[in-house]
Amino acid sequence: MRTKKRRVVGAVLGLGCLVALSAQLPAQAANGKRFEFSTSISIWEALAGWAFDLLQANIDVPTRFGFYVYKGLEFEPELFLTFPAQTGEIGILAFGNVAYNWPLSREARFFVLGGVGIANGAQVYSSAVDRQNGVLALDLGAGVKRMIAKSMAARLEYRFISYSVPASRNWNDHTFLAGISIFF
Repeated sequence: MRTKKRRVVGAVLGLGCLVALSAQLPAQAANGKRFEFSTSISIWEALAGWAFDLLQANIDVPTRFGFYVYKGLEFEPELFLTFPAQTGEIGILAFGNVAYNWPLSREARFFVLGGVGIANGAQVYSSAVDRQNGVLALDLGAGVKRMIAKSMAARLEYRFISYSVPASRNWNDHTFLAGISIFF
């Protein structure tokens, strides 16, 4: 378990170093803005629920408060909540993410992110399984932000989350999200 934690921490630190050493250092999405508040909602699980049975719908809602430390490099603490319709038990994940933003055009940015966090259970298919406190989670993702106003952007992203559950198997989850970012 200790070796896995070291690998996860090493991967996050390595990602941060690669991003910092990147040859291209674009400005943040909104010029002169150093903070970003963003929230999203799961697309995949919500659409699957609507297509089959509304009672099966599970909603993921990540909320982030980012701080641009240098050009496109951003630290993003995140609270990722899962609201499963069947069990009613809210899944809670707290992540420390590092993100980097590259310009695609004047109004659009591509971003990658990675981080580690803890959860109260693995949120697989947006349902809490193996509910235990202190579940270690690794978070990787990528997406795009497109400015829709001077200080607001629409965002689409993909997230991969791997959970390391003590005394159990590991779980992986794939989620597609759509949301907004507000810059200030």
